[in-house]
Amino acid sequence: MEFFYEKTKYLEEKYEESVSLAWGKCYICNECTRKHSKKCRYEDDLRYSIESLGGNVDKLSKDLFNIELKWAQRGKLPKYYFNSIGLLTKEDEILTDYEL
Repeated sequence: MEFFYEKTKYLEEKYEESVSLAWGKCYICNECTRKHSKKCRYEDDLRYSIESLGGNVDKLSKDLFNIELKWAQRGKLPKYYFNSIGLLTKEDEILTDYEL
């Protein structure tokens, strides 16, 4: 988790006025205060997931990276995991994995 947090912070600093998107749910707190209609304890670290904004990670992984997501089935773990992060930015340039 720390690896992804560091990478998203790096991208947000590199591209002004950008916001990173996390994969899956937030893991900062053991129990989220927002479940109880309270303000987030860590607003500066809060990141929305790609899915929470309507993004289809399965389709994106296929279309952009030619990677088919694998899911656990009948109690068996998938052959591999695919984790992704997103970046909302005004920049037009395309990042390469070498920059990360």
